[in-house]
Amino acid sequence: MSTQEYCKRWFMAKQRPIDVMTAEDALKLHQSDEAYTVVIKDSEGSPRNLVDIANDTYLVSFLDDLKRVYLAYQFNVVEGKLFLAFATYHEHDAETGKEIEKSVYAFKPDGSLYIEKRDYITSEVATANNSIDVSGNWESLPKFGCYESITKENR
Repeated sequence: MSTQEYCKRWFMAKQRPIDVMTAEDALKLHQSDEAYTVVIKDSEGSPRNLVDIANDTYLVSFLDDLKRVYLAYQFNVVEGKLFLAFATYHEHDAETGKEIEKSVYAFKPDGSLYIEKRDYITSEVATANNSIDVSGNWESLPKFGCYESITKENR
């Protein structure tokens, strides 16, 4: 079973929350459209997801066992719903932990898709454009504390 912790933001370099707060304080920020972060932990207490909520953007980060981001989704509020606008995949070197590759998928509500794959070892960048069905990119705005719909992997 997962648990949630609320904070002002997550300090990625030190892999810890900054300014931890109560759920009640986070709810007040949520109701006044102010920024906050939700740290979703697994049953062992390890952070697995970060949900950064600011303005009309929900940024969902998926963390590996070393608390590195390996996948990130950016949802934007569009006409009262969330639209998955970006999905970013990060690949890390097993020995050094350094990021070696990043793939970014940029979606638009009209079905436009832009893909950029960047190899940090060879410095090669490949891009592509396409049109796809983005009906699965839409989600209802989650209620406070209910982030299951936007923390699903493999959308």
